[in-house]
Amino acid sequence: RQYRDDAAHGWTEPSEEEGRAVDQEFAVLIGVDWGHDQHHVCALTAEGTLVLERVIPNEPRAVSELLEVVLRATGVEPGRVAVAIEIPH
Repeated sequence: RQYRDDAAHGWTEPSEEEGRAVDQEFAVLIGVDWGHDQHHVCALTAEGTLVLERVIPNEPRAVSELLEVVLRATGVEPGRVAVAIEIPH
């Protein structure tokens, strides 16, 4: 998703080569829309297959359990999981 101030911050879309590097390094990508009371989470394989999509409470145990669920569902090592967190500014 393009944001209004991306160009001002020097943020650009990754090149095709950079995108392939991420696919090779990480097997699972987890995106988190971080909220005050709850977090919306989506996990995808590097190929784009949906692993899970859910809302979790803002509790350490819920975040830890989420990672366990993703690891069990995909069978990948923790070091092959990338996490991106969007936080309110």
